[in-house]
Amino acid sequence: MRPLPPGDPPRSCEQETLMEAEAQSEGPLATDLFVANNKIQTIASRMLVSGELPEGSSARRVVQEIFSITKYPHRYLIGRRRGASQ
Repeated sequence: MRPLPPGDPPRSCEQETLMEAEAQSEGPLATDLFVANNKIQTIASRMLVSGELPEGSSARRVVQEIFSITKYPHRYLIGRRRGASQ
């Protein structure tokens, strides 16, 4: 299990498992990218929930797009994991 950097929010068990599996198959660079992507997703989510970005504003649309894009690596890893177990 990889320790959390100071100030990082706790990870779910699924995220931790995916990170460990990826570290074994893809190496540390992929794991670091997954962690960075997760941080971006967390920041975008908090911005959307906070109400700081007005509905319909271009800033809100950009952050929504960022949030959507950050889901792709997670889905990719889940798909790879399911494919490997079949």
